[in-house]
Amino acid sequence: MVKLSIIILTYNSSHYIKECVASIFSFYSREMEKGEFELIIFDNASSDDTIEILKNIKDDYRDVKVFRNEKNLGFAGGMNKAVLHSNGKLILFINSDTVVNDRNIIRMVNLMEMDEKIGVLGGQMLDSKGIKELSAGRFYNLMNVFLLAVGFERIANVRFSPEKNEDVDFVSGGFMMVRKDVFISVGEFDENFFMYVEDMELCFNIKKSGFKIMFYPYAKIKHHKHGSSSRSFAVVNIYKGILYFYRKHKSRRSYFMVKSLLEVKASVAIFIGIITQNDYLKQTYRRSLEVLKHESFKVGL
Repeated sequence: MVKLSIIILTYNSSHYIKECVASIFSFYSREMEKGEFELIIFDNASSDDTIEILKNIKDDYRDVKVFRNEKNLGFAGGMNKAVLHSNGKLILFINSDTVVNDRNIIRMVNLMEMDEKIGVLGGQMLDSKGIKELSAGRFYNLMNVFLLAVGFERIANVRFSPEKNEDVDFVSGGFMMVRKDVFISVGEFDENFFMYVEDMELCFNIKKSGFKIMFYPYAKIKHHKHGSSSRSFAVVNIYKGILYFYRKHKSRRSYFMVKSLLEVKASVAIFIGIITQNDYLKQTYRRSLEVLKHESFKVGL
C-alpha cells in the first residue's frame, strides 16, 4: 500500500530536477522499493531540455512516474492534474529546485497517521546558505494588507517559521503534505490562481472544513530558489491572488478596501520608480494596476 505520493512539478527545471530526484532516492530508496512511497513528476510544458533529463531520470529510477502536459497549467493546475495519477493516502508537494536533507519526511507521515485531524503538515525550507525561509504564515486580513500597502510587511509578520510544532493558518506549497481525500473534498487547488496564494487558499478551505494546519520544523529541505518565475511575475500574481481570495471568500466591502489599499501601494511604487528611474518598479506595479483593473471588471465595475 502506498502511504505517500511525492509530487514534483517541473517547468524549465533542467538545472536542478536531477539533483532533487537523486536526493529523494538517497534518503528514501527503501520506501520506494517497498512501494510505501512513490514519486510523480509532472512537467508543465517545459521549453528547455527538461524533458530529455526526465527521460534519463526515468531510465535511472524505473519507479518514477513521469507525465507531461502540452500546456503550462500553472502551479495549481499542474499539481491538480498530477494528483490524478497518485495512489498514496498522503500527498507531498515539493518544489523542483529543492534538495531533501534527511529522513524526517517519515516522521511527517507518522504524525499525520497518528493525528487524523491534521489536514496539512508543512516542513521547513532553507535557502542555499542554510538560512530558514519563512515557510508558514497567517491569512491576509485587512490589517496585514494595510501594513503591506504602507511598506511595513515585516511588521505584519504574515509569513514566519515557528521553532516547534505549531498550529498555523497556512504553510508553503513548496513543502506541503496533505491528506489526499481532504485535498479532493475541498476542491483541490483553485486553478484561478495560476501561481502564488493558492497554497494559502487551500489551507483556508481545509481549515474551514475542521482540520488543523500544522508546521513541523524538524523536516528540512534546501531550496535553491532557481524557480520558474521572476520577481516581477511574483509581485503581479500575488496582487492578483490576494484580490481574488477576497472576492471569493470575503465581503464585498472587504474586497473593495483591499483593492484600494493595493492600488495605493502600486501607485506609490510607480511614483518612486519614476523619481529614481527604476524600471523594475515602474513596469511591475503598472502591470499590478492593470491586474487590479481587470479584477474590477470581473465584478462589474
